[in-house]
Amino acid sequence: MDSRLNTLSLLLLCAAGVQSYMLGAPRSVAPALAMPRQCSNAPLRTAALCMEADDAAAAKKEEAAAPEDMEGYLSYGGMKIRTEAAATAVESIDVYDEFTALDKSGNAASLGLDVKEKLFLDCLDAFYNEGGKQLIPNDDYEQLKLDLQFSESKLGSFSADEIKYILANKRWKMGKSTMNNEEYDALRLKLKKAGSSVALHDEAACNLVTGVCKTDLRLDTGKNRLLYIPGFVAGIILFSEVTFWTVHLDPLITITLGTLPSYFFGLWFTENIFAQKPLVTTAPCPNCSNLLTIYFGDLLNVQTDGIIGKPNPPQSTLSCVCPKCKTELVADRDQLVISTLPTKEGATA
Repeated sequence: MDSRLNTLSLLLLCAAGVQSYMLGAPRSVAPALAMPRQCSNAPLRTAALCMEADDAAAAKKEEAAAPEDMEGYLSYGGMKIRTEAAATAVESIDVYDEFTALDKSGNAASLGLDVKEKLFLDCLDAFYNEGGKQLIPNDDYEQLKLDLQFSESKLGSFSADEIKYILANKRWKMGKSTMNNEEYDALRLKLKKAGSSVALHDEAACNLVTGVCKTDLRLDTGKNRLLYIPGFVAGIILFSEVTFWTVHLDPLITITLGTLPSYFFGLWFTENIFAQKPLVTTAPCPNCSNLLTIYFGDLLNVQTDGIIGKPNPPQSTLSCVCPKCKTELVADRDQLVISTLPTKEGATA
């Protein structure tokens, strides 16, 4: 009896050792023992390992069967996944990363500033004028726009109207106009009044039939702001005196509190008492390119009341003479254009 018990104990110990070896063995050692193919009667841990292996094999099979398109993406379950070659340029997107493209060998290549600007305009043109067509992915577009904003290019900071104006010129050169002449002229005039450099021409444009040459007028922001300084200073002084003699406030406090009221007082004083319809512009002479300063409006109603000369309220057009070439010019405030007079040949034609 004792010998039978000893033999049975020995067999149990051997079986326990084999089971512990099977459970503790790594996957690379004896895979037939660690991960049996039959998962239905296997322990929980062994069944989980078998399911993971089957899922991994299925995923590898599906990935190998997924077709790759020409753009470097994989069509995978209705989604587009970047391949390793397409993900090279956007592997680590950062504000300091440069927008790059892939060359023929699949390596990341840097683009010139002119190429980036053309690609940016082509993307906008395709999206707005070709039914929302998308040339590059959204991530690449945002990276391209951010790269232009951090570079010396002004294209990334243009407004919607400026982009619309540039695309309209681009489409017109292609023979595919997106707006008529009236809409184009209205958009250009809006940009000129806003002081946008996109719609301003540096050179004079001449008509061979009439002989009229014209140049765009540019708003002189500095001189226009100088006109409002007297009214603003007068408002500050008046507010400080009133508060000092009534509520006895400190002058520094009155200057701080009176900034906003003095600003609106300066606007009212300048546009109604000191100046009437003031506007200061600059432009090169259409004939000799000499820089001219054109003042529209009136000061202290001198011209309106006829204090000097005949009474003449401020007009939208102003006649002047270039001091260098003595050419007679006509400046138009509404169109922001200065032009020469028609020649005799053009007037008779």
